[in-house]
Amino acid sequence: MISPRTSTVVAAVIGLCVAAGSFFYGQSDVKAKEVVAIGHDVRISNQAFDKMKAEVDLAFQMQGAQNNLTNDQLLDLMLKDELFVRYGQKRGVKVKEAEVKQAIDQQRKALEAAGPEAAQLKEMLYKSAGLTEATYWTDPKTVNQYAKYLLQQKTIEYLVKKGELKTQEDLNALQEKLLAETKPGLRVKFPDQPKT
Repeated sequence: MISPRTSTVVAAVIGLCVAAGSFFYGQSDVKAKEVVAIGHDVRISNQAFDKMKAEVDLAFQMQGAQNNLTNDQLLDLMLKDELFVRYGQKRGVKVKEAEVKQAIDQQRKALEAAGPEAAQLKEMLYKSAGLTEATYWTDPKTVNQYAKYLLQQKTIEYLVKKGELKTQEDLNALQEKLLAETKPGLRVKFPDQPKT
């Protein structure tokens, strides 16, 4: 049985899994045939989608649950994540390097404090990044994913302070609005779909 502390860490990592995909979203060198979704300023690569799917599957397994998300639902999560990051950037929200370093240190310490129950989780993080424990925490991709995760958190704080968000429902509505504005202009083809 997983302890409540480990469950909290796993939940945080699920959030980071979604944020981690952001690293690949906007790459301009990704060819159209190698993407799940492509549109104006949005590109989600097959690699990012497959990696996200595997990480979310493992995170659910670690909580003793089955991942029942469809490809469309997972894509929507990835899109909402990236669009919200961009929304925050457009509103002038920024993250300082020192804040990112502090967040990485806190996550690393939380995983260490979770003890042996977090071993599988740590292994997932390092393996999915193709890194070792020694290199994972300072790798530019890791730093970038934590920066985007923090940007999301700071955007929420900014919008709450401005009175634009009062509830989780307000946040969900904003993310749905951003998705609805973007999704019609996307071409979508999942990696496991046959070619047409």
